[in-house]
Amino acid sequence: MGKKIAKGFYSLSYILFCVFVTAMLLFGLKVWNDAEFLFATQKNVVLLVIVAAGAFFLGVFFLKLSNILKSWKEKKLWAAIALVSILAIVLQLLVLNMLEISYLWDGVNVFSSAVSRLKGNSVVELYFSRYANQNGFLAVTYSLLKAGKLFGLAEADYVYYLNVCNLIFMDTAIALGAAILYRLRKEKKAATVLLFLLITALNPFIYLWTAFYYTSILVMPIFLGIVYLALCMEEQQKWQIKMGQTAALAILLVLGTRLRQTTLILAIAIVLAKLVAFGLRNTASKTKGSCMAAIYTAVFCLCLFLTNYACKSYEAKISNLDTTDTAFPAIHWIMMGLDHGGEYNNSDADYTASFPTHEEKVKGDMDLLTARLKHFGVKGISKTYLQKFISTWVSASNAYPFRLSVCQKYTAVHDLIFGDKKDFVIYYHQIYQIFLLFFILSGAILQWKEKKPDSIYILQISFLGTILFHLIWEAGPLYSVSLQIVCFLLGAYGVLSISEKAGTVKGYGNKGYLINTLFFIGMCITALFFLCNTSTFTKETKEREKRVVNQYLASDNLKIQNGEQVSQTFLATRDFNYLNIHLCNHENEKNTSVYQLTLSGEDHGIVYEETIYAKDILLDSFLMRTFDTVSIQEPERFTLSLKAVESKGDNFLEVIYFQMKDYDPYTKGVFTKNGKALKGDMFLMISEKTNSPYTGRKLYAITACLFLLMEGAVWIFVKGKKRSTK
Repeated sequence: MGKKIAKGFYSLSYILFCVFVTAMLLFGLKVWNDAEFLFATQKNVVLLVIVAAGAFFLGVFFLKLSNILKSWKEKKLWAAIALVSILAIVLQLLVLNMLEISYLWDGVNVFSSAVSRLKGNSVVELYFSRYANQNGFLAVTYSLLKAGKLFGLAEADYVYYLNVCNLIFMDTAIALGAAILYRLRKEKKAATVLLFLLITALNPFIYLWTAFYYTSILVMPIFLGIVYLALCMEEQQKWQIKMGQTAALAILLVLGTRLRQTTLILAIAIVLAKLVAFGLRNTASKTKGSCMAAIYTAVFCLCLFLTNYACKSYEAKISNLDTTDTAFPAIHWIMMGLDHGGEYNNSDADYTASFPTHEEKVKGDMDLLTARLKHFGVKGISKTYLQKFISTWVSASNAYPFRLSVCQKYTAVHDLIFGDKKDFVIYYHQIYQIFLLFFILSGAILQWKEKKPDSIYILQISFLGTILFHLIWEAGPLYSVSLQIVCFLLGAYGVLSISEKAGTVKGYGNKGYLINTLFFIGMCITALFFLCNTSTFTKETKEREKRVVNQYLASDNLKIQNGEQVSQTFLATRDFNYLNIHLCNHENEKNTSVYQLTLSGEDHGIVYEETIYAKDILLDSFLMRTFDTVSIQEPERFTLSLKAVESKGDNFLEVIYFQMKDYDPYTKGVFTKNGKALKGDMFLMISEKTNSPYTGRKLYAITACLFLLMEGAVWIFVKGKKRSTK
């Protein structure tokens, strides 16, 4: 790459990166609908101020902290690193144990298939015949479960075990992020690591997503491991060590790509960064080591080929499906990315699956893609791309309230994080996101001037490449999860860059007065917000819901004909007065069958009973019933049964339930027909619905005081001691 081309590409990549990050920053100040209570009760400008002010507090806090940490002694820094790491891991395990989050969608199919293969059975054919790209995920899951089984792991503990493995993958990635910053910094390395860990530890992501067992998490340590190796290989080392690093780089690249194909973007980023660095060097240094470079390249290619061959063979052995004609071609995701907001949808999946051969699938998808391009035109496609960009990269919550809300048990912690109190967690996510994006942008602008493409540059153009990729490909909030730790790293780098270039606030003087004024205004706004919203939070009532059971997955229909009875048991750990089940009636008003619905507890006896007339159930319907609140003192097992009292011929109802090989979505209950246990569980929602205010007056006052005290503590921390004027 010539010097002019290298300079041009270097500048262009930074311009694009800064443009996209700026767009994320600006769009990130908007209102978030999933924070339902705040969205319904507050004006947009109020919510924008909350996010901006919170990001300001965090930013100033970490700028001050970065300066303070530089003055700490090495032993103190490493002791603090150990303490922060231990506390974060303990909190991760606490969240994991308190919530017991279940798997959904891809996780269900992969987990159930891995368990099935452990028993010598087949995988979920419909899923893996279409999505052969998930074979890598299946191979990893199967291997982890097999290893656990060898050490005596019980089947009932499989989900928890995989979640702990998921946690280990995440924390390994965090450790590698710290190692990358440690190698990049020339001095105060321990202070850099501690700052990065503190920034990471304050993000809800590393606690809430411990149970999100998916490729987004599993690929993190591989991704950052590749970057770390690329950084190590730039240093002067013995040729034997460099040869080993080259082989390891090839192996990790294949493993990452087999697990998640977007890892190829990182490979492209590394190549481009190396070419740019090569182009920016002096001519004299460009010819050095060309012979050894050729040897390293040969070793890299050989390891790449052998690892890829071994992985494909292993995956084929586990998946045991011929997907030559059934697997969806790459063009499918590009076609799907041009409609419906660019996210996954069943209609496009069914369309591609309807073609019998691979060639026909490619042609059919290409035809629909061409039709959509013509239909939407430049304006429509631009609008779709903007929508995809916002949904994928702007919301810091990554749709966690939906993806992680299905649990095995429901507690006050669940209500706080996933219930109608989740508004503050969601807005803290967003505050943190804006803080992070500001420093990612600042760090990129300062790095741009250096013209030294290092590992930070590799991460930045990988980030840019992933953004561009998901504009074209399928999009959605979950696709930015795999780059969260990269964002922490880039944000920490930005904080360090700003604190070194401009220095932080040093108490008094002109800068001090400005910061004092901003903090004073911020605390006044906080006090005003709580005073003005006292009635909104403590008096205005609204229907609120506390979950007891939420098994809402569905895959099959089960007929209930004359004299037959289906039952679902569940464990209630707190009060409830509402149930929701899913029924199906193909005959609609012609159906003359009659059913008896009964809900009874081991101690309470019958708590609800009703005669159900099938003609009132039209097609697929949700049968929702509210009754007198059932008070629970101790955990109690209940049975919900539906019995066919009168049913002839095609006059019957079907109950909707979920079964996926050996995956049990609700482990605390049993689904039976005529007393015989079946695999799976009934579609069932049990909860308590009440009309009540958001919170009580005492808790509201305590919360307001805590917010003000926290802001005051940050203010005092940032001001520090008054300097002498001598």
